[in-house]
Amino acid sequence: MSRPNPRIQLGAIDCSAAIIVCDLALADSPIVYASDPFCELTGYSVTECLGRNCRFLQQPPKSASGKKSSSKPCSDDDNQASLKQLHHAVHNIEETQVAVTNFKKNGEWFTNLVSIVPLEKEPSGNQYAIGFQVQID
Repeated sequence: MSRPNPRIQLGAIDCSAAIIVCDLALADSPIVYASDPFCELTGYSVTECLGRNCRFLQQPPKSASGKKSSSKPCSDDDNQASLKQLHHAVHNIEETQVAVTNFKKNGEWFTNLVSIVPLEKEPSGNQYAIGFQVQID
């Protein structure tokens, strides 16, 4: 399968890549596939990821005490601009690459270089996007 409108350079991709696949045809574009490296990066299991929108990584999880478990805010201007760019690209079925603040299951924040590549729409009407993640801090 070729990419119809490549906008970003991905380089070589192998089974060590942190990858998710989201179904853009379903409400809230849920994750329908998560690779083991994605789970290792985030600390979430596959079953904890499936059916959720990727936004769950934008806030630290609540600890057992019910308090947020990280002191790093994710509402700074740069992060909000990156999140807006991600939303725009997904809505318009475009490739994009941005760095965003995400949170692991243990509450640790990290800078995630997210690359989104939409796939060509299938005859069935399904529309998927592949998300590649790399921790860059």
